[in-house]
Amino acid sequence: MGHRALSRRPRVAALALAAAVSCARPAAVPAAVPGDVALPAPAQVVVEAEEYASRDPDDGAFARAVDARWASGRRCLVAFHGRGTCEYAFELPSAGRWFAWLRYASTAETAPLVATLDGAPLPPVSAPSTGALSGKRAWGWVRLADAELAAGAHRLTLAAAPLRPDCLLFTTAPGEPAWLRPAETATLDAATAAALARPLPPPSADWPGELDARVLPDWFEEARVVLHTRLSPRWRERRAFGSAADAFAALGAPAFVRHVRTAGEGAWWPSAAGAVAPWGADDAVVPGIVARAHDAGLALVAYYRHLEDVAAAEDHPDWACRDDRGGLVTRRTGAPQMCPASPWVEHVETRLLELVERGADAIYLDEFPLPSEGCWCARCRDRFRDATGLEPPGGPDEEDPVWHRYVDVQALTAEAAYLRWSAAVHARAPGVVLLVSTHTAPDLLDRHATDRLARLADAPKTEFPKGAAQRSEVLLHRDPDAWVAPRGARLALGWAWNRDAARGRPPHVWVNELVDEPSATFAAAGLLAWGCVANLDHPEDEIRADGGAGRFRPALALGRRLGPALAGARPVRTVALHAT
Repeated sequence: MGHRALSRRPRVAALALAAAVSCARPAAVPAAVPGDVALPAPAQVVVEAEEYASRDPDDGAFARAVDARWASGRRCLVAFHGRGTCEYAFELPSAGRWFAWLRYASTAETAPLVATLDGAPLPPVSAPSTGALSGKRAWGWVRLADAELAAGAHRLTLAAAPLRPDCLLFTTAPGEPAWLRPAETATLDAATAAALARPLPPPSADWPGELDARVLPDWFEEARVVLHTRLSPRWRERRAFGSAADAFAALGAPAFVRHVRTAGEGAWWPSAAGAVAPWGADDAVVPGIVARAHDAGLALVAYYRHLEDVAAAEDHPDWACRDDRGGLVTRRTGAPQMCPASPWVEHVETRLLELVERGADAIYLDEFPLPSEGCWCARCRDRFRDATGLEPPGGPDEEDPVWHRYVDVQALTAEAAYLRWSAAVHARAPGVVLLVSTHTAPDLLDRHATDRLARLADAPKTEFPKGAAQRSEVLLHRDPDAWVAPRGARLALGWAWNRDAARGRPPHVWVNELVDEPSATFAAAGLLAWGCVANLDHPEDEIRADGGAGRFRPALALGRRLGPALAGARPVRTVALHAT
């Protein structure tokens, strides 16, 4: 699709003003801009929301930039609610009457906006709900200002509001902007519809085979309340890095989760696959972590962050995930995400077996294995052609059934990788537990939310609030006449979904922000009642050599009392009632 658009589209740097816009010679909008864009007659200046001149607070918790396929420049701001401001610098090419517009997405019924222009407050205005926070048709416009302005430099400050800002548009045209309108999805022809109707092959020939009959070790079945911490490389010189096991044992924990690789760095041991972190060259770190846990009587669940790898992406660019423009896909950590259709799978297998050899009792693979909009590398495109006989879609589009099938094929690719890792780990050490993250499920708006990933895991890993995920909440509340179950019931459905998808094996449910004894105890009790493992997050800065956060003691004691009774328990699927 060709794009027609702004004369010149300045990008605003943090401490620099945008270049003036020349309206005499229209130029094409960069390929990053989605949708159809009308050729403007008036002067226009665009400032991307993520390109603020200043942000307050500037701590990363407010106004974070994220990728958004249908946003201008494919980026927008999230976490814009609460308190805070972003200031934008821009330059107008001529004096006259200018209109300031904000492009945004919001699910709030109304979002009051507070803004200033060159230090003067603008009249109050409210942004109505656009109906969604992401997607092709999630974006709307609201006019912030109508003012006579001089040529040259200006500044606009926008205060926090319950919405996602995309960009600011300054224009001499009074009407709502006509550009960035989403293109309509093409109608399916009969051949494409028939190809989409054909079932996809399973991730392996014997799927699900013996997976449903697996037996988990006794320690895992009985450890129904455990602790979770991180202790990333920045903690290596702190006492907590070496004293966590003793602290958690003093609290009564039977097992705990901690990092053995945080996000994209080299291995913490002398690995045969890929880069090694400087502190892991002598092979003392991970064996020491495991030994201290075992000496304290705890099982060690090794959190291995497998999805990102800076060095592997540099050495093997074709192993990394690509977006539909060919750009490198990165995670929130900034590290490249690796593709499960590539030889990176063999790289991870080697690492997992090395962790087994160093004594880990379980390995925790966090986060979903593919970008939410899919990987568009050459291998993934070819796999789609082979599986469906169709050409890959032009890009992510939730209104396009071909894109949905593209995601389905990639999900099978990822599952095949996890099946391979599971087989390798269990062949080397049958008693090691492989925890696999399914934390996007159940999300009614996430195409990745299948039950197969949980079924192939020894135990799924999910998160406490996922049954009431924000995107699903928006969908449920969109119809005022719809009956919505209480939030507690929806949370329990999320836990039960993961448990039952794993054929009753207990999922690890991570719970954070437990600020006091009742919150920790009640969270643990609820998860135990639903056949789960309560994986309680313990802040690193509260770890002490002689103990940790005392608020976790009652929850851990509850787990010790109930763990033996719950070990091996599975949901009853058939009940016969005889009434006389």
